[in-house]
Amino acid sequence: MKAQFITLLLVSLSCVWLAHAADDCPTNQKALFCYFANWAIYRNDIGAFTTNDIDPSLCTHLIYAFSGLSEYGGIQSLDSYNDVTRAGFHNFTGLKAQNPCLKTLLAIGGWNEGSRKYSVMVSDQRYREAFIDSVIRLLVQYDFDGLDFDWEYPSERGGVAADKQNFGLLLKELKQTLSKWDLLLTIAVPMSTYILSAAYDTTAINAAVDYVLIMGYDYTPVNSQVTGWLSPQNEIAATVDAWIKTVDSSKIVLGVPAYGRSFTLDNSNQNGIGVAVAGPGEAGFYTGEPGFLSYPEIQSKVQSGLYTIVKDSTAQNYYAYRKSGLDWICFETEETYTYKANYVLSKNLGGAMVWSIDTDEFRHELNSTFAVTNTLRKVLFAN
Repeated sequence: MKAQFITLLLVSLSCVWLAHAADDCPTNQKALFCYFANWAIYRNDIGAFTTNDIDPSLCTHLIYAFSGLSEYGGIQSLDSYNDVTRAGFHNFTGLKAQNPCLKTLLAIGGWNEGSRKYSVMVSDQRYREAFIDSVIRLLVQYDFDGLDFDWEYPSERGGVAADKQNFGLLLKELKQTLSKWDLLLTIAVPMSTYILSAAYDTTAINAAVDYVLIMGYDYTPVNSQVTGWLSPQNEIAATVDAWIKTVDSSKIVLGVPAYGRSFTLDNSNQNGIGVAVAGPGEAGFYTGEPGFLSYPEIQSKVQSGLYTIVKDSTAQNYYAYRKSGLDWICFETEETYTYKANYVLSKNLGGAMVWSIDTDEFRHELNSTFAVTNTLRKVLFAN
């Protein structure tokens, strides 16, 4: 009993210290959100990335991806071994002990979760209430500072037209409850003006959420039949302009990729944008995912001298093709990240977001510079 009392006392004193330390946090700076993909712990060799590899001073907000929706309509871990047994949740939120200004959020959803079960959950008030109760319990249990809702996407991929209104209702009800606990609510949305119109009640979103994170990447999907841009700035600008018609610009956060897309060309003599491909590119050694390369994997290729590199100023993207072979990559550089961070400032947006910090440069063998994240920081926090 005495030991329990001492433990509770120490926890209470720690919370008081963190609260006082947080009083000194800047209140008018841009936000820098960084996602952590929890499956990164399973990557090959030095590419494996755990919560211990996160520098808690880099980002203003860290998001743990992903949790999911259970068959009963409540939030759940998608990898309990990683999240709970190996203390992924606990270690992630524990990073605040090193940076009291840091906010940690838990993301729910993601591409693999699909849409149908979310569509069912938002369709009935009783289901929404049960979901909200489960969210509060999980966030408080593991000391998260909020929820990031990454439903991909309302009214699409098995959803129904009513999702647009029902998702708005859920966000309103969710925020009312989260606010009682001083918890944040953010949503992640795609770089698509079509889906914006079909899927999102932007008036309801503006009233309910703290930030809207635009996923400014994957413009050309991995299963594309032709080569294409990863994150073209002209398309991003159109999406941002559409959102800020009804949502405060200070709530809009622009996401950038700390990765690239690769394809295998059909013909080595046809190597530009919009040319036929045989399929996704060969998987990187660290990431092990066809058509996907982390930032350091890309740098290793393009700095080898084996590739011809092309920049497009309108898209603010690069592509590279192997001089002798069929390998083709679309990617960004520190130059384009700087451009996009300055764009965030020029549009008075709320900040920037990185998907994901575990594919940035992080180990000594990979330069340990967190080049993508630090490039954004340099511009956003210059003043």
